[in-house]
Amino acid sequence: MPQTTTTVTSCVKPVEELRSVEISFEDHEFYAGQKLVASITHDDNLTQPWIVMVNGEEIHRANTFKRCHSYITWHYQRETLPIQ
Repeated sequence: MPQTTTTVTSCVKPVEELRSVEISFEDHEFYAGQKLVASITHDDNLTQPWIVMVNGEEIHRANTFKRCHSYITWHYQRETLPIQ
């Protein structure tokens, strides 16, 4: 059987690394350079208390901070996060 080689190209282009700034336990902001990209806040909702906010609007809710962090990172890398 002949051997073949394939080239894998990334579908995600390199972007600036996001930096998280903890304002308090319940509030975090994410920056790309000096630009605010999104924020995570905490609500008293018992099932999904962590909220991703962009432009003062809720765009995602999750049960852990890490899931919100992953949501922001994933969408920012693919440029599908709303612009702040």
